[in-house]
Amino acid sequence: MEEVGPYTNHTVSKDSSADSIAVSMKNKVVIIEIRCPWREGLLLEIIDALSNLHLDSHSVQSSTVDGIISLIIQSTIKGPNPVSAATIKQELQRIAWNS
Repeated sequence: MEEVGPYTNHTVSKDSSADSIAVSMKNKVVIIEIRCPWREGLLLEIIDALSNLHLDSHSVQSSTVDGIISLIIQSTIKGPNPVSAATIKQELQRIAWNS
């Protein structure tokens, strides 16, 4: 299993670093954990980005507390050219901390 970045359980602010995103991959299964500031349309942007990276999201768990959204997304890789965990994390960082 490939894992990028630790998943932390601390308070996240808008100025937070990307350590609140973790991407784990095993075979064609990708598990993504995110904690970031919530904003309107964020979940849709994340799912759309994963689709553009050729990931088929089949399970999404989310909760929002005090303006922070916590997500666990299970996806499978579509197609013959799998995207790397680092690429997934980079794209999610761009979306999660885009004001």
